[in-house]
Amino acid sequence: MAPLLEMLGKWDDFLSRGLSYEEVEKFRCHERTGRPLGTDSFIARLENELGKILHKQKPGPKVSPEFLGVEYDGKLCHLSCGGYSYSIRYFRDGNFVEIDRGKNDKEKYLALKSQIETVGKAPAKPIEDTEYWRNYFTSMQEDNKQCW
Repeated sequence: MAPLLEMLGKWDDFLSRGLSYEEVEKFRCHERTGRPLGTDSFIARLENELGKILHKQKPGPKVSPEFLGVEYDGKLCHLSCGGYSYSIRYFRDGNFVEIDRGKNDKEKYLALKSQIETVGKAPAKPIEDTEYWRNYFTSMQEDNKQCW
């Protein structure tokens, strides 16, 4: 409390001085959005303590990721993509190996799309479930790619 009193002096004096137009607008803006008013480090500390996102995010609907089975460079692969971000992985020796990745890069994403052949929609199973994917890719190869 002492540092705040040092900054402001008497509380009554602080309250009676009023706020500038810019200060009032800042309060109104944060009041409307419900986001806290403070420095980036203050908001990051709050986010960490609360486990919630409090900073301003990109407006608009969030893109849900899509999972596809694709043929890329002669290999059956797993492609996860959302917007212009993507990750393409090849299943080798019981693990996924990332072949390529792009983040919000429209040109790179469109170039990738021209190089792959979509085999079908892949199940939304965790990549970490290697036993599931080992069986899946094995059956996919045996069934001539018909199980996507």
